[in-house]
Amino acid sequence: MASVRYSLFSVVLFLPLPLFATSGSGKLNKPVVQVRPNSHWALPLAFERNEGQMPKAIGFLGRTQHYTVAVGQRGLRFALPGRHGSSSVALSFEGSGAAAPTGMTEAPFRTNSYLGADASKYRSGIRNYSRIGLSHVYSGVDVEFYATGDEIEHDFNVAPGANANAISLRLSSERAARLTPQGEVIVPASEGELRLKKPFAYQMSANGKQVEIAAEFVLDSVGNGGQGLHFRLGTYDHSRKLVIDPVILYASYLAGPAGSTANAITTEPTNGIFLAGTTTSTSFDPTPTGNPATAITPTPNCGTAPCANNIFVANFATGSPAPTLKWITYIGATDPSPTISVNAIVANSTALYIGGSTNDSALAAGPAATAPNPTGALGGYVGFISSLAPATGALSNTSLVYIDAAAPNNNSVQ
Repeated sequence: MASVRYSLFSVVLFLPLPLFATSGSGKLNKPVVQVRPNSHWALPLAFERNEGQMPKAIGFLGRTQHYTVAVGQRGLRFALPGRHGSSSVALSFEGSGAAAPTGMTEAPFRTNSYLGADASKYRSGIRNYSRIGLSHVYSGVDVEFYATGDEIEHDFNVAPGANANAISLRLSSERAARLTPQGEVIVPASEGELRLKKPFAYQMSANGKQVEIAAEFVLDSVGNGGQGLHFRLGTYDHSRKLVIDPVILYASYLAGPAGSTANAITTEPTNGIFLAGTTTSTSFDPTPTGNPATAITPTPNCGTAPCANNIFVANFATGSPAPTLKWITYIGATDPSPTISVNAIVANSTALYIGGSTNDSALAAGPAATAPNPTGALGGYVGFISSLAPATGALSNTSLVYIDAAAPNNNSVQ
């Protein structure tokens, strides 16, 4: 499990007292925030199952602080956020007859999704998986996806007697990919690069030893719809199972993570550590065709400021050797262009509040309410407070707590 690194100092949160009344559980803890709002932090990469919170073409969604990846029947789609926009890359299985992806190994945490003002689309307690699979991608060929740190590995499992040469991939991106002398495929992005490491292939011998098989990428020139990508394999035993294991990682040129930023953190004896901030990793727009092999629509340019589309709140159980993630909640809008900031967080055993500011016209307000539209005559930003259940991360409500018509851009819960 990835660890959380932070440096803290205490601050006082000035909010109306009735909002923080408790029922015999003691005073709310003072919020603490990071000295460096853009400090590095890490969440484990897992694949969130689509339970109606995403477009139908997506079976699972994987998120890290650096990128988002959607997995569908026809392949992968990556969203690679930058400070002022986003790049997209699709890796599709050409001619595939795969069934819908399925979860194989369940992860120990759940996610909650509250995006936009339509409560019918809210989902809570969504299952996550550390390993998922696609069956019958090609005749006798299955694919498994799993995470190792911030890297995605996908094993092509070629059954005895199956044809490994049937595997045919296609890269679709805004910029042409290139093959390096080291055998890696590099796909440039706006502020980084997606890297497919040189594939590793192997078989297990009769005495249980791993036997490496020579393997390398063959990258076609740019053509209609992208670039073809294939494997060139050395001699191997066709009567035994063959595994081809490429690794995908994203290297950012930025000093800190552009996709997600942690801004506030607090601890509570019963429920552990609460971390809150903003993220672009939930912005995964459906394509007109619904085809998961089609590149996503990038998030729009946000001028001179970073795009911060949604709020995340994560809960970690304290323990050794490192805190473990229990749940993560996403709150925000389906519109990819608004700006949201998180400035404070407070918690006790029965109550959790986050505060900040937004110009969002469809900020999630909770299952039973709709937040007023902060745009219109007043324009600019408004302060907000969201209340969540500390044990599960379920959103109770969101309130707009202050509007200053004379200075709308100064509205924020501090």
